[in-house]
Amino acid sequence: MHRGTLQQLESISCDSMRGRKNNGAMTTHCPQLVNINDPDDRGSLTLSSEKASRMRLGEIQQIEHLDKRLKRAITSFPECFAKTPMLYLQAQIHGREVLALVDTGAQASIISHETVEKCQMTDAVDKRFCVFANGVGGTRSSLGRILAC
Repeated sequence: MHRGTLQQLESISCDSMRGRKNNGAMTTHCPQLVNINDPDDRGSLTLSSEKASRMRLGEIQQIEHLDKRLKRAITSFPECFAKTPMLYLQAQIHGREVLALVDTGAQASIISHETVEKCQMTDAVDKRFCVFANGVGGTRSSLGRILAC
């Protein structure tokens, strides 16, 4: 019986391990080998090309199924697959020129602290309405809310 560490087993080729009982190390070291006889007899392992062929056939069938679903989705909902450009506008806030990003699907309209200072609106920010915004870039806190200009 061959016993050893995983590093020792990795250095041994699959062929040299055939015919030995190794308490499951063979299936860990060479997962493409399948026990075809006694579950305790790790010496009777062999490549199962039939099982590999079935697995490949299953993968091909899954890809074909996904392709059909994708085709149906593209014809039913083409707007989901179209790239839409970002809409930026030149705007004026308190007489100052700013570049504004228009996001019609946003939950809230936000303005950076730098823009608030540039537009001289720091005293218009009500700090009692401080909130946390979660997004792709992480969590950030707001300074507050501008209720009316």
